[in-house]
Amino acid sequence: MRVGVISLIILLNIVIETTIMPFLSINGVIPDFMLSFIVSFGLLGGNPIAPIIGFCAGLVYDMTMGAVIGIYALGYMIIGFIIGAIEDSIYVDSFIVPMALAMVAAVFKELIILIYTYIYGMDVSFFNLLLWRIIPHAILTAIATPLILFIMGRLYRYKFMTKRWKFRDS
Repeated sequence: MRVGVISLIILLNIVIETTIMPFLSINGVIPDFMLSFIVSFGLLGGNPIAPIIGFCAGLVYDMTMGAVIGIYALGYMIIGFIIGAIEDSIYVDSFIVPMALAMVAAVFKELIILIYTYIYGMDVSFFNLLLWRIIPHAILTAIATPLILFIMGRLYRYKFMTKRWKFRDS
């Protein structure tokens, strides 16, 4: 059941980001709801669920957006792992901490993409990209994160979302 719900969240997120959000963009920048979900999964579920969801969501995002396969998967997986690793030492009830984590995660993800564009010889201005893409993207993602975390917190109240996997001995 948990896998189905998470898959539905990923697919619904992709549909919203590709159909509705381009019309609501601010200077061509939209919040990264997928990143907000991964931050939320990291804070609520921890490891190993957050990096697995990050990797799977990133692969779906790569295939849907026509990007190089693996660039978003790598970024989302690393972000999920880091946030999942520090989730025990973070106070989640305050909305400022998840917002700050989402902002840092958005900058990190955009820097991974910037490094990719640099490696493949694309000519981009770092300061223009930082000023007009990375910072606004991080701010919009941070603003969207408390709402996503609230929704995910409600979802995590159900037992099927917190159930741990148990393996039987053969």
